[in-house]
Amino acid sequence: MFKITSTQSSNSKRPIMLGMILLILFAVFCKILPSDPVIASKLEAMIRRSQQSNFDEFDPKKKEKKDPKLGSILPIHDIGQKIRLAAGKPISGTLLVNLGDCTGCINVDFERWVKESKKRGISIVAVSYATPENIALMEKTFSTKETPIPIVHDPDGRIMQDLNGYWSGRAYLYDCDWHLRWLKHGLSANKNIYEEPDLASVTKNGEKR
Repeated sequence: MFKITSTQSSNSKRPIMLGMILLILFAVFCKILPSDPVIASKLEAMIRRSQQSNFDEFDPKKKEKKDPKLGSILPIHDIGQKIRLAAGKPISGTLLVNLGDCTGCINVDFERWVKESKKRGISIVAVSYATPENIALMEKTFSTKETPIPIVHDPDGRIMQDLNGYWSGRAYLYDCDWHLRWLKHGLSANKNIYEEPDLASVTKNGEKR
């Protein structure tokens, strides 16, 4: 029978002890380093550069290959039905906006969007997978004086997986029969969504599409 000597036993324990020591040191550094303003500032700058680099390398064209096809119908599962109910009975269609789980990072002028949508007989409905508390905050933040923005809670992000809503603020235009007529390309959210040339070409005031 193979017998482990005391030397072999102690050698086998060294990697474990070394790992524990490194883990403890890492925990200490994580607690101490941010308290130093100089080091914390440098760490923050490194993180920002890394995030910016990832953003710059992101290719929307590749991501958009998963987009739903124009003319496809809005999914009819429970979240899709809630969106239909929230839209009511618009004259021309519904603008569906993905809010994700972020309030402060969405550059959308909903007051202007609502005003311009009303001119065209279009409803606006938002969808979010945020917590109910954050959705309540979104409702206060994004609702206008004239019209509250209905926000459908999609806790599992189900509808935006179907629609490839890979960034907060992406919008989709559906006609009255819930066929997709337009979706926002690129990563920038316009202050006035109807300044999008391709969206303007599919919307006409008061026309049922």
